[in-house]
Formats: sequence, C-alpha cells, structure tokens
Amino acid sequence: MRDRSLAADTVMVSLTRQRDEVQARLERLQKISQERPALLTEYQNIERDYTTLRKSYEELLARLQVGAGRLTPDMPLPNALVEKAKTQIVDPPEVPRIPIAPNRPIMIMCVLLAAPIGGFTISGLSRVNSRRA
Repeated sequence: MRDRSLAADTVMVSLTRQRDEVQARLERLQKISQERPALLTEYQNIERDYTTLRKSYEELLARLQVGAGRLTPDMPLPNALVEKAKTQIVDPPEVPRIPIAPNRPIMIMCVLLAAPIGGFTISGLSRVNSRRA
C-alpha cells in the first residue's frame, strides 16, 4: 500500500512538472504568435521601402547611362546648358581697409593688466575666507 502511494505521488509530481513545462511552452508560443503579425507588418513595410528605393536607384542609373551616352567631351554643349553654366561676378574681391584680426598690442596689454589684478583678487578672497573660518 505504501509503495503504491509513493509510486502515485511520484507519477503525480512528474505529471505536474510536465504540465508546467507544457504550459510555459504554450505561453511562450502564444507570445510569439502575438508578436508575429507586428513583425510581418514591419517586414512588409521594409520590403516596400526597399522596392521603392531600388526602383528609384535603377531609374537614376538608367538616366546616368543615357546621359553619359548623349554627352561626349568633343561634342559642343547645348545653348541651354551654356546659359546655366555662365557665372556673373556681382562684387569683385577687394582688400579690406581695416584689419579683421584684433589689435594685438592692445590685447597683450589688457592681458598683462588683467592677470595681476585677477591674482590679487583671488588671493584677497582666499584671505577673507580664511579669516572667517
């Protein structure tokens, strides 16, 4: 009787474990099946975008090949292209009358005056702080 009870308990534990494994697997598969339509839609969007870009690329490549066959270096350019290629100088370049860079002697003098003033100010502030402490 005791052996039967022990065997039944063992079978019950084994079946419970198998049921839990199958249930976990079922939940995982349901999660994947719920995500699948979203993945499929995303794949279709990417495929559609790729097809559109590929078509545009092939059209540009074809236009480039046709254009390369039309124009050769020894062939004169059409008047429309010559008109577009013309440049017009609006304002000729000239040397500025006033230098653009800062006045170096004044800048050096300001730095030489500001450095000692800044040093004395910092040392004075540190002296005031040390008296308070």
